[in-house]
Amino acid sequence: MAESREHPASVPFPARETKAERVVEHTILAVALWTLYGHAIVLAGGSFQTLVLWSWMPAVAALFASLLLRRWAAPPPSPADFSGHVGRTSAWMRLAGAALVIAVYAYTGNTLFLWAAGTVFALLCQIDGAPAGAAPPPIVLPPSGSGARWPLIGLALLAAATTLVVHRPDADDAFYLSLAVGALDFPEQPLLQSDSMFGEVDLPLLNPIYRTNTYELLVAVSSQLTSVELEVLYYLFFPALIAALWVPVSWAMIHAMGGARPTLAVGAAFVVLLTLGESHSTHANFGFVRLFQGKAILVTLIVPAIVYSAARFVSRGDAASWVLLFLSQVAALGVSPNGLYVGPAAAALVLCGSLTPERSAWTRAATGLLASIYVGLFALASVFGFEGIEEALSLEVPSHSVAEILGGVLGTGVRAPLLLLALLALPALHASSRLGAGWAVAITATLLSPVTPWLLSFTLDLDWRIFWAVPVPLVAGLALSGVASLGPTIGRVPIGVALSVLAILLFAASPAPWTISETNRAVLQWPTSKVDPAHEIARQAVAATPPGGAVLAPWEVSAWIPTLRGHPRVIEVREFYLPIVIRGHGIENAARRRRLQRLVAPLQRERIPIPRQRGDRFNSFAKDLEHFGITTVVIDRRVPWKPNLTRPLRQAGFRGRRLGDYQLWSRPRSPAVATDPSTSPRPIARPDL
Repeated sequence: MAESREHPASVPFPARETKAERVVEHTILAVALWTLYGHAIVLAGGSFQTLVLWSWMPAVAALFASLLLRRWAAPPPSPADFSGHVGRTSAWMRLAGAALVIAVYAYTGNTLFLWAAGTVFALLCQIDGAPAGAAPPPIVLPPSGSGARWPLIGLALLAAATTLVVHRPDADDAFYLSLAVGALDFPEQPLLQSDSMFGEVDLPLLNPIYRTNTYELLVAVSSQLTSVELEVLYYLFFPALIAALWVPVSWAMIHAMGGARPTLAVGAAFVVLLTLGESHSTHANFGFVRLFQGKAILVTLIVPAIVYSAARFVSRGDAASWVLLFLSQVAALGVSPNGLYVGPAAAALVLCGSLTPERSAWTRAATGLLASIYVGLFALASVFGFEGIEEALSLEVPSHSVAEILGGVLGTGVRAPLLLLALLALPALHASSRLGAGWAVAITATLLSPVTPWLLSFTLDLDWRIFWAVPVPLVAGLALSGVASLGPTIGRVPIGVALSVLAILLFAASPAPWTISETNRAVLQWPTSKVDPAHEIARQAVAATPPGGAVLAPWEVSAWIPTLRGHPRVIEVREFYLPIVIRGHGIENAARRRRLQRLVAPLQRERIPIPRQRGDRFNSFAKDLEHFGITTVVIDRRVPWKPNLTRPLRQAGFRGRRLGDYQLWSRPRSPAVATDPSTSPRPIARPDL
């Protein structure tokens, strides 16, 4: 049994970037400059026609920016050689200490203990990793290696293929895809200024912060320029491209954080993304199964790019690295408004983790925090300029405790303790690289704090979404990278490698749903649009609706109508979007719509309280059909009061037919106008661009 070093020799950040790091740079430039261009058009009140006309500008700007970054980039100063130092305590002992902390937490379930003990343990590991009587070691990185090219290419192809064949529909597309549909259907109207789901005039956007969304506009422009169907680009092409890019971006992030075996780490993160399907809010459910939505792109691709950019700035401190850190956060805001807080938080965790008693470290961290200025300006605008913010700032009791948040983000059973162990393993195994250890200290001290949910309770669902600032699958990969570097060896196999493989198998074999499983509503199919069977019902309802008409349907059907080109008016899309009607037409109009929607679907849980109608709720059905100009009605066949609906429908000239679990009723022509003028449809015009 031969002894081996606990950490391989480390070298400074290489002056010549690897190909993976160049991929990160080009990805950030492309997404960020498109975002800046889109923001300029939207804030200026420009139309989709204008957006398409000048859409070549971001590409040209990205080319010149890439050349400038290469000129501004500077290699780091040659540091003193602390690479041989591995700490006064054995890494195995530190790893055992991390396991003890997690074991006590798993037994007691005490999140206060997890926060306090975890923070103290991480700090002690970082102190132990510093050479006695010397300045803190510089940020050092392992050799990049050149033999990982083909495994990474294979993993990128596998990630793209997984994204293409996995099928997990999500009704949030009612809003996100409708942004692209609205741009294509109304190319002369100002972009992102009004609602695109209900098909009516003068309805406001769901929230003004969504004017920062430029990813859906990119998909729409691509469809317009290539004549490829919107759904093909949205559900297949862009998700596959993003999944493939995840591999080099993740590799670069792992390497920048001090991972000795980044290829192994990316492979381990891939396994986590395939298996962590225990909760809707896990990172895996915003991974390969959902890369058609901007918030999943933020969590899976952009956050690792931000972490890489922050680590690069800490290591180099040059202008090019600062610009990349700035642009990576701009990109985060462009793919999702959640980038408003996730981007700065992801950068701040790395920058704060790099702090040492030296003044230069504080100066560099403060300079790095200034890279959030663009996103910060939008954050100020959201606080002082957006509607309804007074209610959001009520500072009520948080809706989730730390335990509930961890259960949702990390899963339950064996997997959650394993992921927490990976977090505490970073300071235990990466003490000599310092940045990975400091990152873990910052995450543990802030996000696991019992105070954090209260501080974040001023806005809905932010208490668990703040964990998007931490790329959890890559944290697990980085930890396993450190474990795999440990000795001694048995024959030719290091014990660390064997332990890493065992941990991956234990994680995957844990008795809990995989991400791709029927329990998680994710199945494998031939590459096609990520929609459920109700999408076809919605398509037929749209086809049966004459110009000027409106559709009344259950939520599971109506949610897909705004995703279709040229769709008619919709009485109610989803419950979450009813506030749009309340702000645009008033509470009485919204209540009348809700009462209609209750008639065509079985009893369902409602989160937005709308008073139920007293007396005979069927008396006003015929009047409401004319009031809203409804020409198509979809009825769930499970409703027991169906005969009470079919009689007035026949009397009003509707004809019905069965479509699976639904009945589709339509009348061949629309009334001249709806009696409610507020329900006037948006005129669709599609001039050639």
